[in-house]
Amino acid sequence: MIPALRQWMRQNRIHWLTAAVHVGVAAWAVIHVILFYVEDPVDTVDWLTAVTGRTGINLLLLSLACTPLITLTGWSPFARVRRPLGVYGFAWAAVHFTIYIVLFHDFYWEDIVSDILNRNIYRVGFAAFALMVPMAITSTRGWQRRLKRHWSRLHKFMYPVCFLAALHFIWVDKRPNLWELLTAGQFSDIAGQLVTGSYLRMELILLLLLLRVPAIRQPIVQARNRRKRRKTAASAKNPRAN
Repeated sequence: MIPALRQWMRQNRIHWLTAAVHVGVAAWAVIHVILFYVEDPVDTVDWLTAVTGRTGINLLLLSLACTPLITLTGWSPFARVRRPLGVYGFAWAAVHFTIYIVLFHDFYWEDIVSDILNRNIYRVGFAAFALMVPMAITSTRGWQRRLKRHWSRLHKFMYPVCFLAALHFIWVDKRPNLWELLTAGQFSDIAGQLVTGSYLRMELILLLLLLRVPAIRQPIVQARNRRKRRKTAASAKNPRAN
């Protein structure tokens, strides 16, 4: 069975990492369907909203991490899963937004518009989703050929999307304002906040963005290439070690 599967994947040019992403996302969805019936949450809308939202942002973070992982490891297959992870992230975010409209507000557009215009938590969440829409629409290879160099510019929206989504979840978790804690001298509380899930996402985003800065990325790539050349040279001198 496994050799036949490998042969089929080879014939269809499907890398095992790409297959793992598709299977992993599908399994995650099935697991949460089961959990929904097992846990039988009291507030189903809050439960569904939390699961879909957090899954969406986590998938977007994994997509954002692909290029820095290539920088750190030199392993190019990470580029194969950047797009599917981003598309899956958008799909979960779309379900998250649909739940908000259908179940949370029951299509009462006056309240929806009021939330988006007047409350930061919804304003940044909607802005993140709105920026994802053009990226999702143009995620195919056909659109990449049509837009050419403009395609990569458009898909740099991923950076503010992840930042806004992380900020959205900081406010969802009702974390205290760091500036207020700083001015009050509550440094232990600040340290406690910075290791919570909401802030860790933001810190991870900032780290991933820093790894894309040429002044940081280029020395890492050069150091990695030097290690590779030394390893190749050592293997050539001592072929028996292989």
